[in-house]
Amino acid sequence: LEGLIKDKNELALLEKQLADAQAIYKEKSFAAAEKKAIYDALNKAYLDEQAGILADGLTEGIPCPVCGATSHPNLAKKSVDAPSKHELETAKQNAEEAQGEESRASQKAGQLNGSVTEKKTAIDKLATELVGDADVASELNGISNEIMALKSKITEIENKEKRKDDINRVLPEKREKLEGVKQQILALKEDISK
Repeated sequence: LEGLIKDKNELALLEKQLADAQAIYKEKSFAAAEKKAIYDALNKAYLDEQAGILADGLTEGIPCPVCGATSHPNLAKKSVDAPSKHELETAKQNAEEAQGEESRASQKAGQLNGSVTEKKTAIDKLATELVGDADVASELNGISNEIMALKSKITEIENKEKRKDDINRVLPEKREKLEGVKQQILALKEDISK
């Protein structure tokens, strides 16, 4: 039974760790999606810029190296805001790192989820051994409540024993003091008689 209670406490701790790991995974997943979107936007702008650079080199009547057309009526314009190759590579690296962090967070949450499932199975098995086919949860709660009540009684008894020890320690002093007061009363009575 004590092992079962210990397992329940461990399960509660694992469930908290799992909730924390899932929250971290959600954060990492959001960050990864955000960095991927930034990279995709920069990549598109960079590729669009490549068309502008290629268009600058085109001359009317000379075939285009991409499509072969000799007429170039609608040339792509170079963008002022286009990212550099270095900016694009940095964004790609950031997106890949964020993806890796998301993957590690997912793996950790998955492992904790497996541990929680494993612990629940062990608890159910042990509880079934203890109480048979009865409603395990209600039996377990009833037993846990009994244990808590017994622990409360033990604490109460320990407090009473401590109080008794305190009284037993102080009682001889008080008796001695009482004897002294009785002696004083007798002496005063004698004085009164005289």
